Amino acid sequence: SSRQAAPILALHGGPSIDSSYLYHLEDVVEPVRSIVFYDQLGCGRSDEPKDVSLYSIEDSVRDLKALLKKLGVRRFHLYGQSYGGILAFEYMKSVAMESSTDDAGGSSDVECECLSAILSSAPTNIAELEKDFVRLYEELSQPDAEGSANVSD
Repeated sequence: SSRQAAPILALHGGPSIDSSYLYHLEDVVEPVRSIVFYDQLGCGRSDEPKDVSLYSIEDSVRDLKALLKKLGVRRFHLYGQSYGGILAFEYMKSVAMESSTDDAGGSSDVECECLSAILSSAPTNIAELEKDFVRLYEELSQPDAEGSANVSD
């Protein structure tokens, strides 16, 4: 339980898939510590709003902070897989920026302490990732030997 050790907050990949593929982590972590599986907005058990403007990294970081506060989690380990690694990085960056603002005499909402982070299979260069996506999409959009494209819109 989290009384024994700080919980792990698991952030799934995607976007648009839920956290269920990470459930096997329980087999290697519990009963030593608990795991919070966070389904990001539009995924799994989370709300799925139609307003696409709500699906930003900034909003996801804000949602993550609200979840931690709602659950009363003050100390935790962060595990971000694939896109979840991007979200984990952006969360830590946001907390660091708030902390530096606080050090400069401002106020900060930082109430949680991330004790460690694992970024698993997270892309490290989004610009390169986007270039590869475009290249692959263009390759797959080319007609095959029978004259039909391999990708449908």
